[in-house]
Amino acid sequence: MSSAENLDYRHWLKLEFSERCDRNPLYSLRAFARDLDFQPSHLSDVLNAKQGLSPESAGRVAQILKFGKEKETLFVTAVEALHGRSKARRESAKQKLKGLQQSRAYRTLDENVFEIISDWHHYAILELVSADAFVPTVQWIARRLNITEGQVELAVSRLQAVGLLRFEGKKWIVSHQFPATTSEVPSGAIKKFHTQILEKAARALKEQTVAQRDFSCMTFSVSPEDLPFVKAEIKKFRRGLDKKLQNRPKKTEVYAMAVQFFALTRLAPEGSDAH
Repeated sequence: MSSAENLDYRHWLKLEFSERCDRNPLYSLRAFARDLDFQPSHLSDVLNAKQGLSPESAGRVAQILKFGKEKETLFVTAVEALHGRSKARRESAKQKLKGLQQSRAYRTLDENVFEIISDWHHYAILELVSADAFVPTVQWIARRLNITEGQVELAVSRLQAVGLLRFEGKKWIVSHQFPATTSEVPSGAIKKFHTQILEKAARALKEQTVAQRDFSCMTFSVSPEDLPFVKAEIKKFRRGLDKKLQNRPKKTEVYAMAVQFFALTRLAPEGSDAH
C-alpha cells in the first residue's frame, strides 16, 4: 500500500473478514456482521461502497476488532476522509492520512498485510495476470492453479486491498511494487510460504516429467563466514534470470524457482571450532 488511495478502510474490513474465513471455513458475512453489531445488509453495503461508516461507528468497529491505538487512528481517519460531515473535515483527514503513511503504525500494517498474502497462490495469481492469453475470470484462474474458486475470490480481494492488483473496467492491472521480505516481516509468514513451495516442489517431482521441470542439487563444504557471499550470489542469479525472462514471448505458464542452501552437518555452536 503505497498511496492514500490504498488506505480505504473498507479494504481493512475485507482483510479482517478474509482472515476470519481462513481460520474458520464456516465463518460467514452474517457472522462478521453479528460480531461488529451490524445488520448483515448494512455491512454488505459498506463493503461494496454503497453506504459509509460514521467516524463514531468506525471507532466502535476498531475497538471490537482490537486494532490498537495506532491502527484505530488510521482506520477512523480513513473513514473521516471519505465520509466526514463537511468538505473541510474530509480534506483535513486526507492530509492527516498522508502523514500517517510514513509512520510506524502504517509500516506495521504493511507487515500484517504481508502475513495475510503469504500463501503461494497470491503471487501465482499476479503472475497469471501478466501471462499471455490471461482470462480474467475466477473460474479460469482456479482451474489453472488447481485451487478453489473461493480461494481465488479471497486472494483477489486481498491483493486489491493491499494495492498489488487493481481493475480498470474489465482489465486487471498488476502493481510491481511488491512488499519486500525484510527482517521486519513476521518470520512465521516467510516460513509458511516456503513450506508451501517445498510441498508443491515435492509433488512436482513425482507428477511432472523431466522435460517439464528441473531439479538439481550440489553438495560442497563451505565456511560459515562465506554465507553472506553465497546469499548475495544467489540473489544476483535470481534477479538476473528474472530480468532475462521478463521480455521473452509466449509466457503461458507460471513456474516457481526455489533455491535452498542449508547445512547438512550439525551446526557447531558459535565461537567454537568444528572437528
